[in-house]
Amino acid sequence: MSSAAAPSFLRSTIAPVARGVGRFFNRTWRRLAGKPRPAEEQSLFPVVIQVLAAFSKSQGQIVEEEVDTVLGLLRHGFPDGVYSDLRRQFREALGQQQDVNAMAEKLARALKPEQKVMLG
Repeated sequence: MSSAAAPSFLRSTIAPVARGVGRFFNRTWRRLAGKPRPAEEQSLFPVVIQVLAAFSKSQGQIVEEEVDTVLGLLRHGFPDGVYSDLRRQFREALGQQQDVNAMAEKLARALKPEQKVMLG
């Protein structure tokens, strides 16, 4: 795959996933606003952030367009205080290696069927 084709390939592959993640975040936030979240749901946000970071890379290189897309979803889906923390976690995750298969298995075990549908 040429590096010139990577951004459009990523955009067509990641856009539907990013929309699903955005919907998941929005719905989850609306349901959880003002209520304490169970520990297992709290622990899934870092995993989803890691997945978004993995999808923001092509062949180990960060794709700035994808980073901008993810940050836009987070910025518009959460209040400023929550967004700041999620943005920090996302930036940290970009500097790490992600095991997408392990993250997929963790999400598959942790999410209820209706949450999987919301994720896309």
